[in-house]
Amino acid sequence: MQIESLTETEYLGRPATIVSGSAVKNRECSFRGVEWALEGQSGMDVKVDAFFKDAPMIRGEGVQHWQALIVGVPPDQLPDTRGVVRHECGRFPAITSLYSGE
Repeated sequence: MQIESLTETEYLGRPATIVSGSAVKNRECSFRGVEWALEGQSGMDVKVDAFFKDAPMIRGEGVQHWQALIVGVPPDQLPDTRGVVRHECGRFPAITSLYSGE
């Protein structure tokens, strides 16, 4: 994921971040969701709300851009998180790393 901008916001009354950016989609797989976690010590991760606020669309291969990936942590905590995309390639579920801190 290439981050283009971060904007502080609130989601359900808690601090959150709007991430605008891009990533390369390598295969014609169906998007099923995004999952995010705040990484803790000794592998103790905490699930974080995350979702694309952009309108749904069918996306082909290549560079994909979005304006609003909402992640349920403030911008200063984003480097302590990781995110994956769940998709389905044919009948097979797949998970691809989208973000792993910076």
